[in-house]
Amino acid sequence: MSKKIALIESGTYYHYFAMHDKRFNKDFCEIIYAPILSKTDIDKFDIVIVADRNHIKFLVENRDKLSNFAKNGGTLCVLGENSVEKWIEGINFISTPTNFWWWLDPKGDIGYKNPNSEHPFFNNMRFQDCKWHYHGVFEPKNSAIRIIEREEESGGGVVLYEESFGKGKLVITSLDPFFHIGSNFMPNADKVLEGLLSWLKI
Repeated sequence: MSKKIALIESGTYYHYFAMHDKRFNKDFCEIIYAPILSKTDIDKFDIVIVADRNHIKFLVENRDKLSNFAKNGGTLCVLGENSVEKWIEGINFISTPTNFWWWLDPKGDIGYKNPNSEHPFFNNMRFQDCKWHYHGVFEPKNSAIRIIEREEESGGGVVLYEESFGKGKLVITSLDPFFHIGSNFMPNADKVLEGLLSWLKI
């Protein structure tokens, strides 16, 4: 049976463009406008994705609803620039400068490492496809599964991870693919979103 995936978005141009892209919209059984999240039953879904750069006001207002969704067995996936540490307990976020242009240097590197190359997130994409930039890092619990890390010489921390949360699961990242797909900036963003959706549906 296919998993029911809901997407929370705020009506921005980049959310609209990405969520209506035929490569992705087939995976969303419902799109939830953030201002009406409080009136929406999310427990009927298996997975709820919070698109990057949502309106923080509505996420904070619905913090209990979102947390309880995962605690009761759902998978809550929160993409970057959502101040997730302000509305999900136990999230340790570290703000870092964002280097958008490292790739213009022929010898440049974003400073990622892949501690879990066999993770199913990479079933349909290459680790190299994730190397564009990130917006901060996390320091998750020791029990978390670290999928993309920042190298120690770059300061350490985690860019993408998953961890158990009550009876369910959290998937947390500082990558922001919706923004870049919707802005036609950073070609690999579409590969990351495709890879993420393919993995979550397993």
